Amino acid sequence: MSILARFSEGHQALNMLYRLQFAHFPAKFIKYQHMSPYALSSLFFLEKPTEKMRRNHDEKREETTTKKREETTTKKTRRNYKEKMRRNHDEESTNIFCKKYDLLKALRKTKESKSDDERTHRRISELKKNKNLPDEKNKKMAELLKLYDYFVTSNPQLQRQLQ
Repeated sequence: MSILARFSEGHQALNMLYRLQFAHFPAKFIKYQHMSPYALSSLFFLEKPTEKMRRNHDEKREETTTKKREETTTKKTRRNYKEKMRRNHDEESTNIFCKKYDLLKALRKTKESKSDDERTHRRISELKKNKNLPDEKNKKMAELLKLYDYFVTSNPQLQRQLQ
């Protein structure tokens, strides 16, 4: 009998089984109930896969699933690690930058405040000595003098430093 004849006979037999919905063979055929007659015929009447082939297939399936799992976990861990390192670096760099910036700002303030106080004091003393300036400068300087007097009188620490 040729393979085609075997296949067609098997197909017809399985069609009948399928129509009966495995009523007479529930224990043996229940796992094949969802399959079409064509798939069933290919299972039973063509060459059956050997145990070795089944094992290979199962092993390959397991390998692919484990590889996929490992890839996803490595991707996730790599992504998490990169993100964590980026966050840490950002925090550290911002902390360092803030500390440096604060120090520089404080240094500048102290230097500027000392130098500004000295400069303004010199200017004011010069202005008090030399009152022969042009009109626009006199107005601006008069305003500066008023501001200076206000700040010096309102701040006792400045008075002590200037004396």
